[in-house]
Amino acid sequence: MSHNSCLREKGRKGQAFGKGIPMVDAKEKVIGKAAFLDDLEFPGMLHGKILRSPFAHARIVHIDTSRAERLPGVKAVITGKDTPTEKFGYRFYDQTILAQDKVRYYGEEVAAVAATEPEIALEALDLIKVEYEELPAVFTVEEALQENAPLVHDDKENNIAQETVITRGNIEEAWEKCAVILEETFITSRVHPAYLEPQGCIGFYDFSGRLHVYAGNQNPSRTKLKLSEALGLPIGNIRLVQTFVGGAFGGKTHQQVIFITSALAQKAQGYPVKIVLDRSEDFMSTLYRVPMRIRIKMGADREGRVLAKEMDILADNGAYSINAPVVVDTAATRVDSLYRFKNLKTTTRLVYTNNPASGMFRGFGNPQSTFAVECMMDMLAEKLQMDPVEIRLKNATQCGDVTAHGWEIKSCELSSCIRKAAAAIGWQEKKSSPRRNRGIGMACVIHVSGNRSVFPPFDGSTATVRINENGEAYVLPSDGDIGQGMSTVSAQIAAEALGFPVEKVRVHRVDTDWSGFGLGASASRVTTIGGNAVKLAAEDAKRQLLEHAAIMLKTAKEELDIEDGNVINSKSGAVLASAAEAAKFAVYSSGGDYIVGRGKYVTPGVVIADAKTKYGNISSAYSFGAHAAEVEVDVETGKVTVLRYVAAHDSGQIVNPLLAQGQVEGGVVQGLGFSFCENMHFENGKLLNDSFLDYKVPLALDIPPIETIFVDSYDPNGPFGAKGLGEPVLVPVPCAISNAIYDAVGIRLTELPFSPERIREAWKKKQRKAGEA
Repeated sequence: MSHNSCLREKGRKGQAFGKGIPMVDAKEKVIGKAAFLDDLEFPGMLHGKILRSPFAHARIVHIDTSRAERLPGVKAVITGKDTPTEKFGYRFYDQTILAQDKVRYYGEEVAAVAATEPEIALEALDLIKVEYEELPAVFTVEEALQENAPLVHDDKENNIAQETVITRGNIEEAWEKCAVILEETFITSRVHPAYLEPQGCIGFYDFSGRLHVYAGNQNPSRTKLKLSEALGLPIGNIRLVQTFVGGAFGGKTHQQVIFITSALAQKAQGYPVKIVLDRSEDFMSTLYRVPMRIRIKMGADREGRVLAKEMDILADNGAYSINAPVVVDTAATRVDSLYRFKNLKTTTRLVYTNNPASGMFRGFGNPQSTFAVECMMDMLAEKLQMDPVEIRLKNATQCGDVTAHGWEIKSCELSSCIRKAAAAIGWQEKKSSPRRNRGIGMACVIHVSGNRSVFPPFDGSTATVRINENGEAYVLPSDGDIGQGMSTVSAQIAAEALGFPVEKVRVHRVDTDWSGFGLGASASRVTTIGGNAVKLAAEDAKRQLLEHAAIMLKTAKEELDIEDGNVINSKSGAVLASAAEAAKFAVYSSGGDYIVGRGKYVTPGVVIADAKTKYGNISSAYSFGAHAAEVEVDVETGKVTVLRYVAAHDSGQIVNPLLAQGQVEGGVVQGLGFSFCENMHFENGKLLNDSFLDYKVPLALDIPPIETIFVDSYDPNGPFGAKGLGEPVLVPVPCAISNAIYDAVGIRLTELPFSPERIREAWKKKQRKAGEA
């Protein structure tokens, strides 16, 4: 443990925490018993299908559904006029459940049908006649910002959804002190989350009028709240059950299919309605990574200390503001706390276009701006004739810092990550003995463990832990498992806090009728914030169990502890009774009820960032990392081969090393897709590559050797010292690759993805310049 790590928490014995156990639901998934959305069936269930717009921008003149309604087997047809006219949303309220007056992107939902068979529902869609008046459209932010450009929303002047200016320090004075100033523009692409399970939903109303929703949703509590707003239902009349989730990565935070299914179920008069999108529909309607054009200017003194940074971000919002505004806020600020930057100016413009809505995707805006900053760090190092590792170490944030944006860094091993990643890739040896067309590159990352500014009313988590007569603990968390292993992590944290074997802990899926409120699986928050709630609930349950055990054993509670599922003498370690005996005594002889522990966690000292300045300590803890890549470039074909990849991370104490390694490897592979091949291609608003045949993702044979390093640290705000890991593992990948390509062949790639065509063109451009010289 290094000098700036915090002291370990007393009382942790390592019975379950820190063990590399397989996922607790692995067997269910392997043998096909895990119930994903499309596995569920209800008596009398109808099948829903959605009619989508064939235009990117058009006025809806008239919709005739009469023929569809008469088709045998059709039970319900809805259009925008059958849904509330009140708009809903997140930061900005600009959405309706179905298009009402006009459509704003190709594929927007216009009508929906529920029928006894999927084929009948599809036939009914063909019978709906919609008269459109096509309107001029804007497909790029540059087009949308032109004078007299068509307005996507009539009440949004100049098509600007959001505009911000953030300043820190004295930027003009800082420029005067710089020995070197560089400026560049970076462009990031539209990237789909590319999860395995398409979006879907089942909804029905019971006899009391309550809406029951089943979906693989990331944020059940928040989605329930938004359903209440969109449908005009009392929030207590809605129940949302989280099914097993076949991948999400941010794309299942907002799911329009949930709102449409719920509205269709209202018309279906008690019949359950299931809608499962096909892959093409999923591609055109899922939130994708917000594409950005980032102009950045950075300056440093002769010693390599960065003195000033100015950034202008132009981002494509798409047709609706779902969560892109918060993503752009993140892109504007997060990377600044990676280093000891003091003098900053950032302007952002989020622009409406006639493209599908962009939004959350793993990294939440951080990959875009980190790509720009981490490439610029290498460019500054070259100009100053410094090693890229050295300039990062010279500027790295340290434990105890309060950053330019007010972030309080209570644990930080960034410098250790940089050194360990460099050593593992063989930095010094490879730099001193370069090989033709081979290069190495590095990039770093900072990320939050929860973000107080994403959902201002409550960013905490809740949990209950019930102990039954068999001495088994049942955990009901508020933040569910979306495939990342949260059920396993919750089981390990609860087992550690209780003193139970992890095999004696069961974790239930989120059901808003029984689970408490939690923001859900986003912002890398579930281990830190959700885990803390589970820990508190388990500690409360343990306290109650020991109180009953003390009565049963006729001894003082202070003389007892629980270890390996047994009540023991805290001094001698002698086993006095089993936890099952104490729990049974509590139910039948002492308390007359099950032991139920409750936990609620809201991080102390965390605030909502100021709406204008974006200043404030927004997270419970901050994770850090450094990645290093070695590549070989074939300049004739443009092919880049990643020979080795190293990812060093400070994520506090690691709950489960096996799952954590899987997170790192998966995130790196997803980052390689972002770097090399993933890009959504649109033509006049229509998505051209709407299947896995045409939308390319990395395959197993594309994956290089990946070395994972976890740097030891301890955060006082994390459960047993843990911090978030899920998102930071992707963030630095494109920058590390870009820097390695430059080191190999001297071409600076500033636009994602790094396709063979772009690499060949960049190489030819370099050769032409060399010839002219």
